[in-house]
Amino acid sequence: MKKLILSLVLAALVSVNAFASDATLIDVRTLKEWNASHLNGAIHVPLQNIKSKITSVIKDRNTKIFLYCRSGRRSEEAKEIMRSLGYTDIVNAGGINEVANILKIKIIKKNKD
Repeated sequence: MKKLILSLVLAALVSVNAFASDATLIDVRTLKEWNASHLNGAIHVPLQNIKSKITSVIKDRNTKIFLYCRSGRRSEEAKEIMRSLGYTDIVNAGGINEVANILKIKIIKKNKD
């Protein structure tokens, strides 16, 4: 049910052009997960580094930010940390596959030669 609600909310946001070109997409998964696949155009800031690194990555605390991970749990944790640091426009977009489908963003996968 939670995934359905999240999908509907994201779809509504996209339909009103909330994911504009000025929005930033942040992947909070581990380096291993990032290296295996990530969304095209995303920035990698692992959850364990959010508190210490996010202010150097995103200086404007009013920037529209979409966070994602594998399922949405870590991106929710990252959202709460960022709110405590003064970031104001953050969306927990959920899991990588949901975000890719809803926002029509390509998943970049590492070639396994």
